[in-house]
Amino acid sequence: MKSLYSYYQHQTILPTFADFKGDEDLSRYAALRDRLFTEKLFIPRRYFDGLSILQFGPDSGEDALVFARNGARLTLVEPNLRAHGPIGEYFKRFDLADRLEALIAGDVEEFQSERQFDLIDAEGFIYTVQPIARWLASFNRLLLPGGLFVITYYDRLGGFVELCLKAIYHSARRVRGGDAEQTARDLYAKKWDSIPHTRRFESWVMDVLNNPFVRLKYFLDASDLCRQALEHGFQLYSSWPSYHDSLDMYWHKRLLAREDLLLRSEVHVGRSALSFLTGYKAYLHSSDLAWIRSVGERVNRLVEDVDVLIERADAAALSGVRETLRYVEDLVGGERVLTDGGERQAAAVGLIRSLREAFDRIAAGDIAALEAHTTSDADFIAGWGMPNHVGVFCKYADITQP
Repeated sequence: MKSLYSYYQHQTILPTFADFKGDEDLSRYAALRDRLFTEKLFIPRRYFDGLSILQFGPDSGEDALVFARNGARLTLVEPNLRAHGPIGEYFKRFDLADRLEALIAGDVEEFQSERQFDLIDAEGFIYTVQPIARWLASFNRLLLPGGLFVITYYDRLGGFVELCLKAIYHSARRVRGGDAEQTARDLYAKKWDSIPHTRRFESWVMDVLNNPFVRLKYFLDASDLCRQALEHGFQLYSSWPSYHDSLDMYWHKRLLAREDLLLRSEVHVGRSALSFLTGYKAYLHSSDLAWIRSVGERVNRLVEDVDVLIERADAAALSGVRETLRYVEDLVGGERVLTDGGERQAAAVGLIRSLREAFDRIAAGDIAALEAHTTSDADFIAGWGMPNHVGVFCKYADITQP
């Protein structure tokens, strides 16, 4: 597949279709989106009233509905023609058709416009368009000065747990053969049913376990994203998890150069390596920056080894995964990492332990024991990591500010 949307075009399922029937369904979903933007990204709901939004890849349009519900005017660019029908039906059903200014068949690279927008939204696919300079340059051209772009993407370390789920799934398939979806159900149905969700299990299998673009080579590095964004005229506005060092301290009237702000974010992101990896607070608080770099290098190799196991059985990679997971387990449970303590720390340690034990069963070739583990281990069932990062970047208007 040349692109993520070409992969979806060959599927019978729209990846995020929630099939909202009425106002209650939409209101429940909108509340979650509103809290994401308000509490985590610091963009209040009232900001969207009257805003011109260009959204790339809206799929079936649930997020676009929320933007329209909050007063925005939408231009939607969706390459998958099968999604156009559900989008149109949604906007009519919820009496929001006047907010849909255009629905265009195209993708982020094809789209051309002389018009500039207040906000660009590109969630769930943009990380697969590489090099990222291609869409950063387009976003700069399409955004008004002071405008924002919002993306979600797989972070290199944040996607660790989902890569593990893929590696476990493909390892089981190589041994047992048979129906792929049944293998996924045998391993993960109980885990899936433990969380609230707006889509079917089959959609998740298609969108994650079998998706050729959920692989390390497409994942972005948070520090590199921030640096390349700065080079294209954007600075970090907000993100989840946060790339800003919220513990930073200096006089509020002091203005730091954009490069200095970036350097502080890069240090903070480096200290957050285990937090990104586990999805729990596990902040490297040592003053030994060389040690912090070494931890980052080691967990990056861990992710690389897990990615290899998706592709093939590899004894060296499997050994590296098991050894490094034991190292991370000890590290998260120790004193050089700042955690929330108590149950949260135990959950982080438990997640790493449970993944290590899953790979131990793969090393033993015992798929029955593996399935028993993934369907009964509480830490395995509860842990999802931090796969999707959300980034908001602002096109800075004052080019005189260094």
